[in-house]
Amino acid sequence: MTTTEQETSPCWLCRSVQTTNVFCGECTPQTCYNCSSSHVYIEERAVRCSHGCEYSIGEYTSHHLYTAILNASPVETLTYAGERVEIIIPNGTPITVHRDLPDEPTVSDDHILTTHCTQNADEIFRDGIKYPPHDVATNRADRYTGTVRDNALWAWPYTPDYVTDNLSWDTSEEVFLEVPENKVRVSSYRFIDMVSKDGQDLTIPVEKYDEALTFTVDQLRTAVRKHNQPCTPSDLLI
Repeated sequence: MTTTEQETSPCWLCRSVQTTNVFCGECTPQTCYNCSSSHVYIEERAVRCSHGCEYSIGEYTSHHLYTAILNASPVETLTYAGERVEIIIPNGTPITVHRDLPDEPTVSDDHILTTHCTQNADEIFRDGIKYPPHDVATNRADRYTGTVRDNALWAWPYTPDYVTDNLSWDTSEEVFLEVPENKVRVSSYRFIDMVSKDGQDLTIPVEKYDEALTFTVDQLRTAVRKHNQPCTPSDLLI
């Protein structure tokens, strides 16, 4: 089997680049986080260095993500968001629902279009969006009380084809939500895994979620434009 015929999978770190290895070229370990050795290699699903340090790929990934989130710029952090990047629409945000994707000139100034997947497209288009009460699900990871996620709506910043092809929403229909850009936040389902209500090592306290793990629409645009991550420009709807 030639290199081009080898099976590829998403890089374990950025999740956006397909690679025949564990990590893509940009995310391959360059130094050991224990001793800073520059002679680092991957062997038997573990990261090893010339000084004898060894840790699992999962441990390296968690450490690298945590370090990036705490120290990188917002744009750099978004390159690690993976493909499940979301638009969080806080309760009370004014929303215009479109049944079909409108032409760009019909969208109001300073507003964006987002793809919202649902099994009730006709009902939403007829009656409008209703913010669902989440009182019975406050312990769910995607509904942290006191954060921008609490009692919010979610949509994708992607084109409908990208959602269908990459996010396994084939059993749903789409409606398109037009929302003010300055009222919404960008995050990723991947970042939810970095949050802990107990503030354990290598996690972000839930109280810091809004500050550390949400971003602006323009920061997402910049990450895509500069790095082709977490998606390519042609896949971005906003």
